[in-house]
Amino acid sequence: MTATTIQQKMIHHGLPQAVFCHHRGCDIAGTTLGYPPSAECGDWIRVAATPRGFVIGVGDAAGHGTEASPVARVMRNQFDAAVHQGTIAPEDILYRINAALRGLGGLGAAMVIACDGRGVVAACAGIEAPRMFHRGTMESLRCSGMILGFRRQIDLEIGTRELPPDSFLSLWSDGVTETEDPATREPFSPERFAEILQPGVSSAANLVACLDAVSAHGPQRDDRSLLLLQNSGQTDAASVRAEAPSYPPLLNLRVAVASACACA
Repeated sequence: MTATTIQQKMIHHGLPQAVFCHHRGCDIAGTTLGYPPSAECGDWIRVAATPRGFVIGVGDAAGHGTEASPVARVMRNQFDAAVHQGTIAPEDILYRINAALRGLGGLGAAMVIACDGRGVVAACAGIEAPRMFHRGTMESLRCSGMILGFRRQIDLEIGTRELPPDSFLSLWSDGVTETEDPATREPFSPERFAEILQPGVSSAANLVACLDAVSAHGPQRDDRSLLLLQNSGQTDAASVRAEAPSYPPLLNLRVAVASACACA
């Protein structure tokens, strides 16, 4: 898939929030598509570099559109603040978001993963666990937890997994898996991604191919977030040497389409 084709497909999908970056030997590509199409929605994605890798968050505030966007904003802000203050344990970030939603009276679902380029630690609350795809197979990480904002104390099952070279980790909101075939009412199965993801292809091209599959399955009825993490198996030396105690700014999630394609 050429850069021009990728750009055209991105414009077709109308990616309002997109991230494309390479860190610690991993290619990361993700996006949020609001429904109805708008900058205000309940889904969000965040990627933050840390001294030993990076942290990713994907969230889904309860409700739709302007109803959900204030809750989503609080969740994003809590993620940002936690990482900037040096909190990178996924469960601690979710505990912080839960406390904020309790004070707000809102509900939301989220997953947070920390990655050092060789493996991941994942925590989920009210959302499907990440899936790893490798050599045409799909494996679910063992992590779970209840929706955020409902109770003061939440129990979280933390999952860990090594990332083999050329493997993918996929994170999504329920707007992806709840997409239904209009004729059969069958929901979209993420196992389809195992047939689509190609290690030798750019992260942007793989993301667009997965979005195409979801869109072809059925019309959008909710916000959709999808993020792919691809382990290229080649950790850049600069990342390995980066052990500074300070945390760099969050990676920009509002990337211009042309720039995103050029970087892919």
